[in-house]
Amino acid sequence: TIYRLDRSSAASDVYKRQIRMFVLAMLVLVIVGLLAREQMSYLSFITTWNVAIAIMIFGEISVYQ
Repeated sequence: TIYRLDRSSAASDVYKRQIRMFVLAMLVLVIVGLLAREQMSYLSFITTWNVAIAIMIFGEISVYQ
């Protein structure tokens, strides 16, 4: 049997909101990158490890809301 999420379910709405937030964050990141190519030295603290930590923290917060 194939199980489907009802389109009106709360879980579906949460997934849609998370996808929208991700797309919005990526657009902001691309725009900032294009506008401030040479002045990006102040963002040197953004490393892959710090991004991974931020993703894990955001995931924990969003799961337990």
